[in-house]
Amino acid sequence: MQDDGGWVELAPASAPRDAGWPVRRRRILVGAALLALFLVALVTIGGLVAARQLAEEEAAATAASTTSLLSTAVIVPVLSDSLVRGTVGQTQSAREALDEVVRGWIVGTDGVVRVKLSTEAGVIVYSDEADLIGRTSPLDRHDRATLRAGGLDAHVVDSDAAGERFDDDLGTLLVAYRGVETPGGTKLLVEVLFDYDRLTERSGQVWLRFAGVTIGVIAVLVVLLGSLIGWLLSRLAREDAARREELRAELQLALGDAADDRRRLAESLRDGVVHELTGTARALSAASQELSQTDPVRSRLLATSARHVRDGLGGLRTLLIDLHPATFSVGALAPALDDLAARARNRGLTVRIDVPDRTGLDADEERLVFRVARECFANTVAHAHAGHLTLTLHGRLLEIVDDGVGFELGSELGGPVLEGSALQDPERRRSGLRILVDAAHTSGASLSIRTAPAQGVRVRLRLP
Repeated sequence: MQDDGGWVELAPASAPRDAGWPVRRRRILVGAALLALFLVALVTIGGLVAARQLAEEEAAATAASTTSLLSTAVIVPVLSDSLVRGTVGQTQSAREALDEVVRGWIVGTDGVVRVKLSTEAGVIVYSDEADLIGRTSPLDRHDRATLRAGGLDAHVVDSDAAGERFDDDLGTLLVAYRGVETPGGTKLLVEVLFDYDRLTERSGQVWLRFAGVTIGVIAVLVVLLGSLIGWLLSRLAREDAARREELRAELQLALGDAADDRRRLAESLRDGVVHELTGTARALSAASQELSQTDPVRSRLLATSARHVRDGLGGLRTLLIDLHPATFSVGALAPALDDLAARARNRGLTVRIDVPDRTGLDADEERLVFRVARECFANTVAHAHAGHLTLTLHGRLLEIVDDGVGFELGSELGGPVLEGSALQDPERRRSGLRILVDAAHTSGASLSIRTAPAQGVRVRLRLP
């Protein structure tokens, strides 16, 4: 990301992600609860659908049985051929006799709302609703078969069909059919209309009691399942914590052994090779001074050798820091940076270091500052052709500036960091920047750079 001042952010400040066990455990519990609710809803809806179908089937069976009983015990005994064939007076008398028993024994009983008797041609010869008598309502094939066979049938008729067929708004009905005969053998179809809601109400009440028991059992199972899942998760969490602690202990032991080995090697180098090279550098410098008047050629040769030895000592000190970082304790940053500066000065650079004696940083933060500084110094010495190099550390902000040839940054940080240029070894610069980015990203610090051809390089490291 590039701002108006030309700075490009190579590594944004980052924070560690919180993805521990409690989050996963909470997700599992929430998922189990949602699954349980889904199962309860599924059972409830399925039960309602099944109960409705069962209630309708039971109501149809009840209506058919009631119609058969009423037809045989109440209607057939008062049937007369005059109801179908007779004078007006005879027909009227037959209807009145039938109407008396229908109104007295059938209508209003067990949800019955209407009774009709029809011929095979669909002519209504009797109804408790007088306006329907004499009308023709053609029978369908199934009804005619029931009439001829003297059979029994029942089915549901919705409110729209009931209003159209029975000329009244009676709501949803359950209609039962029974074929009967007059004493003279005339076949008639008895239609008994039942209030659907009254017939199914009893079945619904039975199902509600059953549903209450079912849902209660499911709720108990869900609670038990939730308790079991919680116990399992707690046990897994404890086992996971124990395994992590065991691995941590093993890792600490392995790291401790490795650190001891590196410490012993670093101490051996420091007390052996470094000590001897320091003495050699001093001896060469002293010898060079003694020969400066009598043998200038050898004096210069010895001075050059002493400088090379000191350069090697600086490299060894840097190697010791990498080899055993624990020796890089708080307060060791300034001497380490002075070693970097001395090596750069030996290459002809003018170096200025502005670092307080007490930085306020811990050992890891000082080590990060040193790693970034070391890489920047190496890049400047190798590629920048600079004359001046400045390092400043103010608070938690490190800034390193050189006045070298600079380079051209890539326009997209998601791709290659550097575009091609005429400067030497762009792959080396690319690698150096990646080292800086990795070091900053690992520590959660932000790293920014500002450069352009012939404009030098400025690097900023802001500690988190």
